[in-house]
Amino acid sequence: MPVSQLAALRNKKNGVTVLTPYFNDPKTYLEFQAAGDPGGGDVQYISEELAASPAIVKAIQHGILELEEDTMSPEVAQTFAQQMRVAQQQRERADAKIAETIDRPENRDLVGESCVGPGERQGARCSASVPMREKAMSDVAPLCSKHAHLAMEYTRVEDNSYNEDGTSKKGYKWFRTTIEERQREQM
Repeated sequence: MPVSQLAALRNKKNGVTVLTPYFNDPKTYLEFQAAGDPGGGDVQYISEELAASPAIVKAIQHGILELEEDTMSPEVAQTFAQQMRVAQQQRERADAKIAETIDRPENRDLVGESCVGPGERQGARCSASVPMREKAMSDVAPLCSKHAHLAMEYTRVEDNSYNEDGTSKKGYKWFRTTIEERQREQM
C-alpha cells in the first residue's frame, strides 16, 4: 500500500481553530493553535487526500487555513492553486453582484432651519421653522410657505466671519436682493 505524501496545513487566524474534516465522524478533529504559536501548534501535517476534503477546502477558501505548497506533490499543488484561483474569481463576482444590489441611500435627512423671509417688523426676519433636506440646504434659501414665492429674490453669500475665539466661521448667509429704481442726478 503506497504511503501518501503529507502536506503542511497552517492556521492563519489569531485564535485556536478546530476543524472536523469528516462530517460522519465528529470525534475526529484537527486542532490548530493560534497563528505564530511558538510550539508549532499552528501547523498540522495531513495527507493530500484529507486536504481535498470539503471542510478543509472551504477553510482554505475562506482564508482560515493555508496549505504550504512546497510540502505537497507538484500535481496536488497545481490543482489546489487552480481551485484557489477559481474560488477567488467566484468571490469577486459574488461581491460585485452584491455591490450592484445595495441601495445606497442619499443623504435625505430633514433639518430644521429658520426662515430668512421678512418678518412682521421692519428689518426683522420671519424665523419660522422650515424643514429642509440637509443635502439641499446650500442650494435653496430656507423660506416658509408664507415666503416661498420670494425664493428667486434670495442669494447665497459666503460667510467668512470669525467666532469669538478667533476661529473662522466657514459657511454662508442668505440675503434678499432688491432692485431699486435708478436715481438720476439733478443738473
